[in-house]
Amino acid sequence: MASNPPMDPVVPLVRVLGAVGIDNIDHEGRRKVIELIVYLALHPDGVGADRLTEALWPDAAPEPRTLTRNVCYARKALGLDADGNNHLPRINTEGRYRFGPHVRCDLLELIQLAKKARETEDIDARLLLLGEALGLVRDKPFDSVIDYEWAWTENWVAVAESEAADVAVLLAEAQLANGHNEEAVRASLVGLRAAPDDVRLHRLRELPRTAAARPGRSAVP
Repeated sequence: MASNPPMDPVVPLVRVLGAVGIDNIDHEGRRKVIELIVYLALHPDGVGADRLTEALWPDAAPEPRTLTRNVCYARKALGLDADGNNHLPRINTEGRYRFGPHVRCDLLELIQLAKKARETEDIDARLLLLGEALGLVRDKPFDSVIDYEWAWTENWVAVAESEAADVAVLLAEAQLANGHNEEAVRASLVGLRAAPDDVRLHRLRELPRTAAARPGRSAVP
């Protein structure tokens, strides 16, 4: 009897659009390992050891082997890709730690999906892309993290909130233009999870209700 083909390794997914977490790996609850993986996921071009150390331990430099030890834990937790290579290879010839091509990050995917949506002229494709992008948003970016000072100093929190809000606005406006008021409200509410102070989203959330109170008026201003 022929044996079943081996299953492809599950791809790690780094999530920051809500509570920070990493799907499909066993990090054994090591906080600094999680933070290290998140940092590298948001820097796909790679990061040198000095910069990585400064980001993860901003108040005081750790013992020399601390970074190396955490990198080793991260490498083991992330495992191998479908080609048998480490998702986190050893430091490259440029002196940088850099993930292989298969590690995913929800924020970077949202940015790419939004870019594709803006570039396409196909309305249905645009709605699908924006819906997929907004589906990655769970709550306020970097919610409930301890440490992660770099997420604020490097503006990742602001970027995540802005990108999520922009996607929600685009989708809500497109749904309103198509007469899908309930879908527009849902998109606005998801966006407000990430950016609760966004004035555009509050306005879009109320537009269908305002339009309903004014017979003969369009929902889109």
